[in-house]
Amino acid sequence: MYTVLDLMIPKHPVAQPENTTALEKMKNQFNRHHGANMKVFAPGDSVFVKDFRSKAAWTLGRVIARFGKVKYRVECNGQQWNRHANQLRRRDHQPQAFTSSTFLDFFELPSPAAQISPPSTLLPSLPILPAPQSSTSVVSSAAPGNVGQPLLRRSTRSTRMPTRLNMNPHAKAYK
Repeated sequence: MYTVLDLMIPKHPVAQPENTTALEKMKNQFNRHHGANMKVFAPGDSVFVKDFRSKAAWTLGRVIARFGKVKYRVECNGQQWNRHANQLRRRDHQPQAFTSSTFLDFFELPSPAAQISPPSTLLPSLPILPAPQSSTSVVSSAAPGNVGQPLLRRSTRSTRMPTRLNMNPHAKAYK
C-alpha cells in the first residue's frame, strides 16, 4: 500500500557524487599508504608462477588468458594453472651473473691488466744507502722485572658491607 509520501522517496537510490568521491579518496589514500598497485599481465607475458607442489617456490610460465579482475590462466611445463595476480611475478629480464669486471665497472676502478706502472725514468737514479746502525742502545725507563706485564688499574671506590635483613617477627618493622 503506497501513499502520496511514498512518491517522494525514489525507488532506485542514485549514488551521490560527494559520497563516491570520498570513498575514492579513501581508497586512493589507502593504496598510496600501503603501496598497493594493480598488477596487469597480458596474454603471452613471461612470468614466474608460485608453485605450491615442489620445494622450488617459483616456476617459469607464460600467461595464456585473463579471467576476472585478478585471475589468470598460466601455462607451466605443459600444464595450465589458474593463479591470482599476487601469485605471479614479472619475468622481463633474466638475472645476470656478476663478474669481477662488472664490479670494477660499477665502482669505476681500473682493471688489473690496465694498471699503469709509474715510469722510472722521471726520477733521477740515486744510490740507496742502508740506514746507519746506532751504536748506542735505547734505555727504557721501565724496571727490568716489569717489562712484559702491564700495570693493573685498581678501583678507588670505597665499599661497605651490605645490610642484611634481620627478620624478627616480634619487631614492628624489619631492619
